Amino acid sequence: MRATAPFSQPVLDRNDFSGQNLDGRNFSDRKDLHKANFTKASLIATNFFNRNEMIGDYTWSIIRPTDLSEANFTQANLERANLTRTNLRGAVLREANLKGANLSRADLEQVDLEGANLLGASLVKAKLFEASCVEAVFDLTKLNGVNLTKANLHKASLQGADLSGANLTGTDLSNADLYRAKLTDANLTGANLTGARMSDGTIHP
Repeated sequence: MRATAPFSQPVLDRNDFSGQNLDGRNFSDRKDLHKANFTKASLIATNFFNRNEMIGDYTWSIIRPTDLSEANFTQANLERANLTRTNLRGAVLREANLKGANLSRADLEQVDLEGANLLGASLVKAKLFEASCVEAVFDLTKLNGVNLTKANLHKASLQGADLSGANLTGTDLSNADLYRAKLTDANLTGANLTGARMSDGTIHP
């Protein structure tokens, strides 16, 4: 397994990483990446999960999320990246590759995921309140307990996604593809399902 090498200091002193190859890099010691620019960067298997070990306990009990709020990841390659618990509020991830990425418990409120590919990613208990996910791919994605209240998933693909216990209150799922998606205990109050393909293959009127 490839080690996550730390950045050299010259790179760490900047918040403009656009177009760089950052595969396997470790950002876990960078707590503040507010408004950083990762446009078209390659971040395969990159780690953004910041953890602080409690002395004498040997358990990861104190979580200090990395701040990636309003960062720009347009067309960035974040395949298999670890973004657990990160703050991505208002970040731009348009057309980003997030295949297999771990975004569990991440704060993605008002994030722009339009056209992004999250195939097989994990967003368990993530917050996507008012997120824009138009035409995004969530096929086979773990969305258990996710908060998608008032999010826009128009024409999004969620084939085989696990939305068990998800909050979809007021969510726009018009023309979305929910074929074989798991919706057990999901809250669809006020959701717009016009033209959506449901889990059984039928088209919602």
